Amino acid sequence: MERTTKILVVEDESDFQRLLNQRFRKEIRKSDYLFVFAGNGKQALGILRTDPNFDIVMSDIRMPEMNGLELLEHLRADHPRLIAIIISAYSDLPNLRAAMNLGAYDFITKPVNFPDLNLTLQKAIREVETVRQAAKSRELQVLNDQLRQLDQMKSQFLTCLLYTSPSPRDRG
Repeated sequence: MERTTKILVVEDESDFQRLLNQRFRKEIRKSDYLFVFAGNGKQALGILRTDPNFDIVMSDIRMPEMNGLELLEHLRADHPRLIAIIISAYSDLPNLRAAMNLGAYDFITKPVNFPDLNLTLQKAIREVETVRQAAKSRELQVLNDQLRQLDQMKSQFLTCLLYTSPSPRDRG
């Protein structure tokens, strides 16, 4: 990985933070991953207001104050390019389905299978890179269009100068 992937983890179980830091300590040390933690959806939105430069949000569904489904609604409205991964019990299938309908990219079930989580993160990171490259491509297309317009204006200007300036024999 060439760039640190910033992941906002929204989970009210404090053990999960310790577990993530332990399981991904190599990636954290190499600066492949940067985990930032929030205890509920409201805290997560506050963090995103001050620092919107996250790549991935991993969120539990059942949390106090603002649950994961409400958070997904806000993410879809305010941060549509952010990749969301939901964490919930497999028995919570109706909420997992609702999360996918609200735009979640993928989900992980509890108890968390860390090899599966790693694969899901890798897949999400590839998606983040694809989205980034598409945005860069759109920016380059806009710049290219602007350069074409400038070139056209320059040609029109020079043509106008050529036909409106007096010829050498008219000057003399």
